[in-house]
Amino acid sequence: MNNIYQEKVLNWVTPIIYILIGLAFICIPSNVLIDIIFTVLGLIIIFLNLVPCIYYFMMGSKDNRYYPYAVMALISVIIGFVFIFQHNAVLAIILGIWLVVLPVVRIILSNDRKHELVKAIPYFVAAILLFFIPAEAILDIVLKVFGGCLIALGLIAIVYNIIISNKHNNKNNNIDNNNNNQSNDREIIDVEYKEL
Repeated sequence: MNNIYQEKVLNWVTPIIYILIGLAFICIPSNVLIDIIFTVLGLIIIFLNLVPCIYYFMMGSKDNRYYPYAVMALISVIIGFVFIFQHNAVLAIILGIWLVVLPVVRIILSNDRKHELVKAIPYFVAAILLFFIPAEAILDIVLKVFGGCLIALGLIAIVYNIIISNKHNNKNNNIDNNNNNQSNDREIIDVEYKEL
């Protein structure tokens, strides 16, 4: 019974969280939101990779098996700081890779290269626009659309929960009515039997 109650609470709380996050994506200015997102990502990357760096380089560990992991952790810590302090450059690099490299790889790997080239045209146009439009403006549009999608998902889930709870209540009412009718019928049958 406790699991059913927790599931009901989760079914109502999750859409509300979606709506609140979506409103945050829409209402908070994009530059502030981008700063928050990249600062949190950078801190997580630094926190997860700082311990191996300290262990290997500061503690004087001589085990060469851990050297590649320590180097990767050090590079990850540097990337974390880049995420925090130079996220505009990171955005441009990520968008550039996504808009140019991935479609080119798909074209190379595809059997039908002409079809893949036609599908890749919007990516190439967006990459060209990236030279004229700052990455922040593109990400601003993406964040607003993402926020709107989260709000829509939350509202759809709430409407779905209302419909399901109404069906469940109607089903319970019908069962109660049927039980009452059956018990009344039994009393009538008993009375009729006694009269005979």
